[in-house]
Amino acid sequence: MKARAFAVSLTIAALAPASLLAGCGADNPARPKLTLPAADSFRAGACRDAADPILALGRLTYDRADATVQERMNDVLAAIGFVRIRTGKTYDPRLMTDLETARAALQTECVRQA
Repeated sequence: MKARAFAVSLTIAALAPASLLAGCGADNPARPKLTLPAADSFRAGACRDAADPILALGRLTYDRADATVQERMNDVLAAIGFVRIRTGKTYDPRLMTDLETARAALQTECVRQA
């Protein structure tokens, strides 16, 4: 389970540049519509397990300009980045705690807006 969560985190971190650019295209009417693959087109195993969160992140970061949600998403991506750049094979449980705190804050913000 930890390996799956870590794989999802790494995959999401790979999409981080999309979130940084998400606001840039919000006021560009010429921006093409987001086209995402079907979840079942992801390779079997960890990739398929992570498909739904990856696709959801793509939808969220592509054209959402809501500043509060974008700030919370950036917090999640920053926390993932700290997990990714840790030195060697070290493990610091605070990094995962920080990631969960950021994820929970994003979830709370999104639920509050519903």
